[in-house]
Amino acid sequence: MSTQKRGQLKLAEDISFDPWWWQARNRTTLPEPDLPSSIDYAIIGGGYTGLSAALTLAEAGAKVAVFDAADPGDGASTRNGGMVGNRIKPGFEYLLRKYGEKPAVAMLDEGRRWNREHFGTE
Repeated sequence: MSTQKRGQLKLAEDISFDPWWWQARNRTTLPEPDLPSSIDYAIIGGGYTGLSAALTLAEAGAKVAVFDAADPGDGASTRNGGMVGNRIKPGFEYLLRKYGEKPAVAMLDEGRRWNREHFGTE
């Protein structure tokens, strides 16, 4: 740490808080869409989880609208992976208690298979 006291450090003037992968993306401003006259479900948030919910509902025949505070790709899902990752979130003990041994093992095996196919690791 520098000779400055803690709490008095100055951020670099050229610091960027945008993720580095945003630098290569082709940003375009999207037009405001016309709102439908009626919907069955309104999804708030256009990240991985919201879009997955909307797609599932739409595939089941529901009329769905997704609302987000910003343009697609500006939210947390593009910065931290949202709910997508190379590991499932709950551990084996939790899965075992909740679902039993066979489903717990199957879920973990599926995660390992996905990692092998996409990352070459387990």
